[in-house]
Amino acid sequence: MASVSKRKNMYYARVYINREQVSFYGFTKKRDAERAGEKIDTLVALSKREDGLDNKPDTLMEWEEKLAESLPKVYEKLAAHGLVDQIKKHTLEDLIARHRESLVDVTDSTKEVYAKPERNLLDFFGADCQIEKITASRADEFAAWIRKEPLHQRRKEKVPYSKTTANKRIEYAKQLFKYAKRIKWITENPFEGIPGGSSANRDKWEYVDEETAIQLIDSIHDPKWRAKTALGRLSGARGSSELYDLRWKDIHWSQDGKPGSLDIKAVKNKRHGRVSRSVPMHPVVERALAVLLEQAVLSGQAVDGETHVFPGMKKKTNFSTMTKKSIISAGIPLWQEPWYNLRKSFCSDLMECGVDPMIYEEIADHSFQVGMEHYQILHAARLRKGHDKVIEAWELKKLLKSALVEDLKSSLQCPGESGRIGQQDSQVPQKQAFLQEMESVCPNVQTHPAEDKGFEPSTGHPATDFESAR
Repeated sequence: MASVSKRKNMYYARVYINREQVSFYGFTKKRDAERAGEKIDTLVALSKREDGLDNKPDTLMEWEEKLAESLPKVYEKLAAHGLVDQIKKHTLEDLIARHRESLVDVTDSTKEVYAKPERNLLDFFGADCQIEKITASRADEFAAWIRKEPLHQRRKEKVPYSKTTANKRIEYAKQLFKYAKRIKWITENPFEGIPGGSSANRDKWEYVDEETAIQLIDSIHDPKWRAKTALGRLSGARGSSELYDLRWKDIHWSQDGKPGSLDIKAVKNKRHGRVSRSVPMHPVVERALAVLLEQAVLSGQAVDGETHVFPGMKKKTNFSTMTKKSIISAGIPLWQEPWYNLRKSFCSDLMECGVDPMIYEEIADHSFQVGMEHYQILHAARLRKGHDKVIEAWELKKLLKSALVEDLKSSLQCPGESGRIGQQDSQVPQKQAFLQEMESVCPNVQTHPAEDKGFEPSTGHPATDFESAR
């Protein structure tokens, strides 16, 4: 029969197991200690029966699970006496396998991307490492290691990961151990406090303007590759993953002066609950596709709606190498990430045109927030337009202020009883109305109040003299 005692504000239960008195410490409430003693007595009684521990009541098993979470030391002591099962020590390999099983709505290509940081974790900690032993300090060591030690394997020269790649690997580690915490394999996420940083590598962003893109497209002799390049820059196609399954029924040609459109299918579209996305078709894209259609008909190929536009094309094809060769052949200065920056420039143009966010998401096939962070390139022409708008606002303020002052002066030229309007009556209300009007016309440009000496503007202030400011 179990008994309960108290020591140093904590309660403990004493139970006889095989004629040996065993104490279980750690209970903050007397009732919890009493209940634990009763449950342990039940376990001891079941252990004396044949297969008794294999036929535990559900209530007893639920208590064991809660005990393992709240008081693991008490549970481990029971396991040492053979009354409960040993707590399974989950390894890093177990966690990765369990996490992969939970990814039911993730594509195979995304799982391949996840495999890279998983290999990094396994290389650093080891497959048999118990996840309970991966502490915050060990997580810090991994973050320092991933930023300087591993070498990029796909490049000819052995160089460390870029800052962006390292940040992505750390973010995945956070995600993985957040999942472990959610399924209650661990109580704290050791990677939670590590700053991962941005995954956007702006150093490799280069804007490809439409004129340069058309020059590149016109220089390509292969009709298929010309059409693919046009689709990448002028339609925002991701690459082979979206073009390999493009069919002639997905192309809606322009009619009666109305521009055409494309229905682009991609696996990523399924996450947004749609089969394909509609993209307006640029005239250059339409001409390139028309050439392909004409060649297919002349070659005797049976062309119908289900026929592929690019037959025989593989789903995984690296377009960057071919794009790089085309740029060099055309004599155009080579830019970084040759193919990727084509789509990025297309999305940047959409944002610069002020497209509605919902329409942007439909055409670009990613959220507007992702577009703001990863697809918005501040190129020279766009920056120049912004400067011009600021200059126009300054000039407009200067003209409006001069016009309002002249209008105010003329409105005050009416005699009063003494032939003049009193200074107090004329200045205060009119000055307030003048300042309010200026604020409403140019809310983003600071308005300097007129001096108390009169209505003439202060000509020496740099904010009111744009030419001198320049």
